[in-house]
Amino acid sequence: MVEATGPVPADGKSLSQVTIHLKDAFGNPIVGHAVIIKVSGSGNNINQPLALTDAQGKATGSFSSTRAETKVVTAFDLNTQTQITNGATVKFEALDAAKLVMEGGNNQTRNVGTALAKPLQAKVTDKNGNPVGNYPVKFEVESGGGYILELQPVRTDSNGIAKATYVLGQTPGLNIVKAMAINLDADAITFNETGKTATASQMKMVSGNEQSGVAGENLPAPLVVMVTDDNGDPIFNYPVHFRVTFGGGSIKGASEADATTDAFGQAKVVWRLGEEKGPNVLWAESTGLAGSPQIFTAQGTSGLPENLRLVSGDGQSGVVGHQAPQALVVEVTDRNGNPVSNVIVKYQLVYGTGTLSAEQRTTNDNGRASVNFTLGNEMGERMVRAYSNGLFGSPVNFKIMGISGAPATAAIFDGNNQAGTVKKPLSRPIRVQLRDQFNNPVPNADVTFVVTAGGGSFAEAQPVKTDERGIAQATWILGPNPGENRVWAVIQGVPNSPLEFIANGFNNNFPEFVPIASREINELDHIEFEVKANDADGDAVQYGARQLPAGSSFDSLGTHIFSWTTGYNDAGLHEIIFTATDSKGGVSELLVTIRVNNVNRPPILANWQPAANIVDIPGGQTRTFQISAIDPDGEKVGYLWYIDGKHVGSTNSYLFQPFAEGSFELKALAFDAVDTVSNTWTVITAVKLVSFSATARTGEGVKLRWITSSESGNAGFNVLRSLKRNGQFKPVNKQLIAPNGIGDYTFVDKSVESGRRYFYLLETVSVNGRSKRYGPIMVQVAMPKKFTLYQNFPNPFNPSTNIRFELPKATNVTLIIFNSLGQEVRRLVDGPMQAGSHTIYWDGRNERGFQTPSGIYYYVIKAGSFTQSRKMLLLK
Repeated sequence: MVEATGPVPADGKSLSQVTIHLKDAFGNPIVGHAVIIKVSGSGNNINQPLALTDAQGKATGSFSSTRAETKVVTAFDLNTQTQITNGATVKFEALDAAKLVMEGGNNQTRNVGTALAKPLQAKVTDKNGNPVGNYPVKFEVESGGGYILELQPVRTDSNGIAKATYVLGQTPGLNIVKAMAINLDADAITFNETGKTATASQMKMVSGNEQSGVAGENLPAPLVVMVTDDNGDPIFNYPVHFRVTFGGGSIKGASEADATTDAFGQAKVVWRLGEEKGPNVLWAESTGLAGSPQIFTAQGTSGLPENLRLVSGDGQSGVVGHQAPQALVVEVTDRNGNPVSNVIVKYQLVYGTGTLSAEQRTTNDNGRASVNFTLGNEMGERMVRAYSNGLFGSPVNFKIMGISGAPATAAIFDGNNQAGTVKKPLSRPIRVQLRDQFNNPVPNADVTFVVTAGGGSFAEAQPVKTDERGIAQATWILGPNPGENRVWAVIQGVPNSPLEFIANGFNNNFPEFVPIASREINELDHIEFEVKANDADGDAVQYGARQLPAGSSFDSLGTHIFSWTTGYNDAGLHEIIFTATDSKGGVSELLVTIRVNNVNRPPILANWQPAANIVDIPGGQTRTFQISAIDPDGEKVGYLWYIDGKHVGSTNSYLFQPFAEGSFELKALAFDAVDTVSNTWTVITAVKLVSFSATARTGEGVKLRWITSSESGNAGFNVLRSLKRNGQFKPVNKQLIAPNGIGDYTFVDKSVESGRRYFYLLETVSVNGRSKRYGPIMVQVAMPKKFTLYQNFPNPFNPSTNIRFELPKATNVTLIIFNSLGQEVRRLVDGPMQAGSHTIYWDGRNERGFQTPSGIYYYVIKAGSFTQSRKMLLLK
C-alpha cells in the first residue's frame, strides 16, 4: 500500500511525502526490500527511498511537480519485480495567477452585426503554465462598435480559459477587442476581427416546428429561422415575415407580423395557438431567399381543466323505481372551452331517494362524464350534485322529478254516506284516491263515476282526472225520490275497482252554503272570511267546523267568521269542513281548502373559524377553516367552499394547503333548499408585493427598493440582473436578503457600469423553497460627468477591498497603493481606460504577491490632468 500527503502547490519545490507499506499475503511486513516510487503525469521530480524497507516493512520518499493535476502514486518492489498497484492520489494545485495568453478566437471574419463563429478565448496560468480557474478576465471593445454578450468580468473555467462572445460592429472593417486579467501584472491580449458585408441568399428552419401546446396559449418554444449568405454565414437585421395560415392563432397579437434577424442571423417569434384544439399552420417567408417559405406546424391541445358545465339530464321526470330517461352529463373544458379528458368528476345525491350508477367518472376524449340515476320509490324532487374541485362552475346540480307509476290501488277518500235534498247536489263532492305500487298518489288518471241506484246524475262530464294528490271528485246530484242512492267509481286496471258510494235523499231542504273559493297564502299571512248558509224552508241553522288548523278559530255562534294567522310551521294543504244543521236534522258540509306556502328562513351562521377575516399562512404550513350553520326551519344545511371562484370542498370544514404565493379569497357557503349565507376570508401566503423600483445614482450604483404588505412564510429575497429584458438573469446579492419585519427594503447594486441599461427581477423565496419572481424593471446608468474617486468598500477591510472611480472620457489611468511611509505597494492600473464607472479589486497583496501587514494605506489615481488620493485601513 502507498500513502502520499497532499494537496501540494505545483511550484517544483513543495513535497508530497510518500510512505510505502510492503506486506506479504498474510499482512506481515516485508523487511529489507528495495522499492521505487512511480508518479503519473508530467513535471515530476521524485526523491526515491534511500533505504530498504524497515522492520515495519516501510520505506519513505517524496516528490514535487510543476504541473497542476491529480497524480497517481504507486510503487515497484525491485526484489520481487512486483508492481504495487494499491496506490494513492495527490492533487497538485496551481500557483497564483501570473500570465495571460491568447487561447483562440483571433483573426476571424464574419458579416457585420453578427456574432463571431468562435468565442474569444484568453487563458490565465501560473508561472509554470498551469491553468488558473475562477479568475476574472475583462473583455473590452477598443474599436469597431461591436459588443460582448457576456457580463464582465468573465471567470476562467477549470482549464483556465475565459470565453467571450463578440458581436461585430455594423460597419465593415477592423474590430479590436482587448482582454485583461484583473489585478494581474500581465499585458492585455488584443483580438483583431473583421466585419464584412454580404448578400442574404437563403433561409432555413432552426427550431420550433411540430410542437404541441395548449390551445389559445403560447407554444413552449419560439419559432426560429436563420438567414445566411452563400457561405452559410448569418445575416444581421434582415426582415422575415411570419403569418398564420390555419388555426386562428397569432404572433404579436395579430395574424401576421415581421421580425428581423439578430446577431446570430435568427428571426424569432412566439406563436400563440388558436383557441380550438387541433392543427395550426404558420409560414415564415422572405422574398428572394432560397428555402422561403418555411412552414411550421403545431398541434393545439386542451389546457388545464378550468370549467365544469352541465350538458344534459337536468329538469327531467321519471317514474319512481325506474331509471331516469336521460343520463346526467357534465363537460369539463379548459379556459378556451376545449374539452379536457381524464378529469375525475364526482356525483352525489343531495336530497330525495335513488341510486347512482357510479359515484365518480373520468371525462372521456370529449371532456364528458355521465352517470345514470334510478329513482327511489317516493314521488317528488331529488337533486344530484356533480363536482370537480378546483373548477369554475363546480358544482352543478341536476333536479329530477319522480312521478308515480300506474294506479295499483284505489280507496274512497271521503264523501261517502252523506244525506241531502232530492234532486239537488250533495253538499260535499264524493272523492276517491288512486295510488301506485309504492303507495304514491297517481295524478292525471281516469275515474268514471256511474249511478247504480236512485236515478241521480253528476255535474261533471265523465270520466274525471285525478289531481296532484291522486284524488278524483264528482258532484253527485241525488235522484228525484227520497231514499237510498248508489254510485260506483270505476278505475280500469285496478283490482279493487269499482268502489261504491251511498247517499240518502230527503224531501227536506237542507241548508245551502254560500260558496267559498279555495285560498292560497304564505306563512305569516292572516286569513279571515265569513261562513254563510241559507235554508229554503226557513229553518234555523246551527254552524260547526271540523279539522280546524292549530291556532285558528271559528265563531260558530256569533259572527260565523273563520280567522287564522299562520306561523312558520303551517306550510301545506289544509282542508277545513264547515257544517250547517237545520231544525229537522238536515246537515250540510262545506269543504274549504287553504294552501299555505312555505316562507323559507335562511340558515344562520353559528360559528366560523378562524374568526379573523384576514389570515396569514406561513410557507410549509396548513390551516383548517370551519363553518357551521343552523336552519330555523329544520332543513338540511349544505356547504360549499371556493378559492377565487373555484370549487374546492363540500363539507363544513376545509384544509387550506398553500399551492402558490399571494393573496386568495376563500369563501364558504351554507345553504338550504332556497337560501344561501356565506363567510369570506382573505388568505395570504408568502409575500404580497406593493411596489418594486430602481434608481441609478451617480457614483453609488443602482438603488433598488421594494415594499411588501405581507410576508407570510417568507425566507428572503434575491435581486437578479440582466442586460436584456428577456435575457439570462443572475443574482447580484451574495446571500439571501432576510426579512426585516418592516416590509420596506433597499439594495444597492454597486457593480454596474456607466452608460449601460440594466433589467432587474425581485425573487421571493419561501421557507419551503418555492420562489416567485416580480418584474423586470429597467434602469439606465448615465455616463459620468466628471472625474471622481470614491471611498473604497469595505473599509476597514480584511483581506480585500474594492476601489471605484469614474471617468467622463477615455484617458490613461494609473491607480497606485502606497503605505504610510509613501512607498509604492501595488500598481493596480497603468494604461488606457474607457469612459465610465470602474471598480478595481485589491487583494491586499504587494507586487511580489505577499500579504501586506495591517495599517493605513493610501490609493492615488491619476487620469489625465486629474489627481486624487484617499485613505483606507487594513485591519487584521
